[in-house]
Amino acid sequence: MLGLSQNIDLGTISLASASISLDEVTVNASAIRNTADRKIAFPTSEQKAASSNGINLLNALMLPRLEVDPIRNSVSLSNEGTIQFCINGIKVELSDIRGLSPQEVIRIEYHDNPGLRYGNADIVLDYIVRRPDTGGSFGLDMAQGINSMWGEHNAWGKINHKNSEWGASYRIGPRDFYGMKRNNEEEFHLANGTTLNRVEIGEPSRARLFMHNLNVNYSYQKPDKYMFNATFRYRNNHQPHWDYQGVLMNKANPEDKVDMIDLSGSAYQAPALDLYYQRDLKHNQTLVFNVVGTYNQTKSTRIYQESKHEQLLTDVNNVVDGDKYSIIGEAIYEKKLTNGNRLSGGLRHNQSFSDNSYINGHNYKTHMEQMESSVYAEFKGKVKKLDYSLGVTVNRSSYSQRGEDADYERYTVSPRLTLFYALPGESSIRLKSTMGM
Repeated sequence: MLGLSQNIDLGTISLASASISLDEVTVNASAIRNTADRKIAFPTSEQKAASSNGINLLNALMLPRLEVDPIRNSVSLSNEGTIQFCINGIKVELSDIRGLSPQEVIRIEYHDNPGLRYGNADIVLDYIVRRPDTGGSFGLDMAQGINSMWGEHNAWGKINHKNSEWGASYRIGPRDFYGMKRNNEEEFHLANGTTLNRVEIGEPSRARLFMHNLNVNYSYQKPDKYMFNATFRYRNNHQPHWDYQGVLMNKANPEDKVDMIDLSGSAYQAPALDLYYQRDLKHNQTLVFNVVGTYNQTKSTRIYQESKHEQLLTDVNNVVDGDKYSIIGEAIYEKKLTNGNRLSGGLRHNQSFSDNSYINGHNYKTHMEQMESSVYAEFKGKVKKLDYSLGVTVNRSSYSQRGEDADYERYTVSPRLTLFYALPGESSIRLKSTMGM
């Protein structure tokens, strides 16, 4: 190789220019953004494509404290708390999330300090979805067991035209199991000081259940002005069989055995009408009015028998019939202040009437009335990296029961003060203090 020991002038070298055209440029931001009072999760297109409904999408996002079961289409908290679901700020039920198309979801807002507006909810999940001006969407999600009658079938659809939206969803969950059995152990402490231990040896029996959920809704919205939403819901659970049978054996004397049957059945239906109105005012103020009327009809039966050598030793036959009417009304005021601060207040009232009939050799009827009213005010603020909220609630409740041989009444007033502190971040420190009288 020839080495160079001095500078060499190569003259002028010309470079030819060239351009390359790119089809598209994608900039990916963080999937989860933390704000003062919530986490905001933005699902990716891949997560939406791999999900069949709003619950599957929630499973893909892996938000803290949530336990999502995509097989049963259920969501729970690790500490057995309460979750409230919303769509565009409107309170909905889990079945509405099952009928939500992932492609419509813009983001999910996760509130782990939802405040007094949401009552006793520990977590609030608000799905922010897009509303097309014109068009519609339809979906079907079906899961069916092969070796047993187990199914989860959901169908939903929406039609949009200008400011209006019509929607409907239906879910059926059939269950029919043969060969179900129960193994149990029980211990009795008798009045004479002795103890009886029995072991239940289960034999194949049957469980049968059908669940139906129907939602029909209409909404009218003018952005930044007002929104009205009316939803009719119908829930029906029919459980004709939830049966157990087997042999009860005395552990001290294995030859001492009795035959046992435990047969249960129930039926439940609940139509409800939910009316929601939200008005956006000047200076970042919002008014919300919500009224929900519900009728619940329940019936349950149970037959429990123990026999030995075809001689009936124990015979329990219970029938419970119930009818309940309830109405819930709520008015909320909220104002957004500077620096993320927020002031809110509201009124709630819940009134219900129940008639129950208990049949077990005798027919006993009761009439119950329950009432609960509350007023609250709350201020949420932020000082540097410290989030805090101060809330005051006053509850007034009454309860009365009228029966054939007994009357009972209760009346309470309970003020409550709540303080909440939080340091933001992935590893946050949260302190909550509640004082009541």
